[in-house]
Amino acid sequence: MSRSLGGKHATRYRQSTQDNVIGIAKRLRYLPHRGAQIMKNGRSNLIAIVHFGAGVEAAHSANLGLSRWVSKAGYDYLAILR
Repeated sequence: MSRSLGGKHATRYRQSTQDNVIGIAKRLRYLPHRGAQIMKNGRSNLIAIVHFGAGVEAAHSANLGLSRWVSKAGYDYLAILR
């Protein structure tokens, strides 16, 4: 299943098999296991931003713009206010 969903080896399978696997994954609301992806790729694709001394409102407005950019670039985003 993971090879069919991963895209890299998807051409090894008939289109009907791939469509079937993708349909089942959607019905089950399948999400890849983040820990397994990190181990396989050696990357977490997570960007953490720590706001030191910023007020909650300032940090929130900064996070809105950053989170959109980070998401478009294919990364996950974690914001921490200290």
